Amino acid sequence: FAFPAHARAAIYQTAILVGISRFLRFDPFYFWGLTQLIMAIQHLTFIAYEGKPCTSAFACLQRDIKSAIKESSAGSWRFELLDRPVPVDHSFFREVGSYRYVDGNNTLYLARVQKGVAFVVGTAALLNQKEFSLSEKVSHHHLRNLLYPGESVVVTANRNSEVEVVPFKNDSKDFLCLTRGHWRLVNLGLIESLLQRNINDPVIVSMVVEAARALSFLRYGTLILFPYDEMNLPAFAGMIDKSPLGEDLRKHIKGKFIGDLVGGGQFLNILSSDGMTIISRDGKIIDTGVIVSNQEMSPTQGGGGARTAAAKAASRYGVALKVSADGPVSVFLQEQLIYSTL
Repeated sequence: FAFPAHARAAIYQTAILVGISRFLRFDPFYFWGLTQLIMAIQHLTFIAYEGKPCTSAFACLQRDIKSAIKESSAGSWRFELLDRPVPVDHSFFREVGSYRYVDGNNTLYLARVQKGVAFVVGTAALLNQKEFSLSEKVSHHHLRNLLYPGESVVVTANRNSEVEVVPFKNDSKDFLCLTRGHWRLVNLGLIESLLQRNINDPVIVSMVVEAARALSFLRYGTLILFPYDEMNLPAFAGMIDKSPLGEDLRKHIKGKFIGDLVGGGQFLNILSSDGMTIISRDGKIIDTGVIVSNQEMSPTQGGGGARTAAAKAASRYGVALKVSADGPVSVFLQEQLIYSTL
């Protein structure tokens, strides 16, 4: 290494990867094979095709395919075995077909670790990509329909050049994410538990968290307030759309249930239209597209941009969920940041 800092950076990244692989391994023989899969996906995030980030995914199975894959998934997925197993190394994604044919969105590789080495043994493809919404896909819901808990680890490279490592353990929705060289734990389960303080139905909570995750993936910002009291809300400075058409559309959105909006594909559009959306305990839209008044913002709040200041101000009236335009999802309560995926 030309400089000691380079050596320290390489050692740090290697140590983190070793720690992750040791934590996720099924048994001692899976350690290096799982490391190979993560390293191959990391390498893919540095590749672009026609100016766009390349994507793909591995499902590392603990046992043989028949034992690890749910029988009920046969109606949703098509499985194909390769003529011969292909070992995974740093050159696995060298050719275009390796990541264009299997892009990790609707298709993924099925991998097994044998004698410490990872081999791709087949592929799995969704039969009907419209069966799962974007929110369900980016929250890995469609993969939970494919794999048994505790039987696999999924490693993906997404369109934001991030590495996601998803351990399918019980009903956990948490996963590890490598963004700009830093690993972080995305604890969706913790976000759900925080929102359940103000939302009665866990199904509604799950819909909101999946929508927040989808907006984070799409790099759209939003702010959602779940008030303690619907009659006690922060002061508004105005609306994002004051036109007669905007007011009419907003009037028709108010009072609708989240479940109906999710089913009709409107929920993400509403949340991503800027301004703040207010949702009641029973999952109804109280208001949307509102701008929090500057009078609500304390001069001592400091730090962050306008959306962060608005989230802190709104959190005096309930639980505020903020999605930043650059990805992180944050929860605020009583003007304090409680959790962030940053």
